[in-house]
Amino acid sequence: MAKKGKKSTTTMHTWAISRIKGTPAVEVGWVDAPDAETAIKEAIERYGITDREQQKRLVARRVN
Repeated sequence: MAKKGKKSTTTMHTWAISRIKGTPAVEVGWVDAPDAETAIKEAIERYGITDREQQKRLVARRVN
């Protein structure tokens, strides 16, 4: 009897990426990713955020 493998599906969510530098935070844009960490990495690449200090100040908030 063949084993039934678990189907691996990654659910994508939309994330709002913001840069926290002061009040109010500045929204950078939206990305689709499975989790917050991946969303921040995608935003860094998509929006060309090369400054390490600015990268450290990014946060992701799930919007759907």
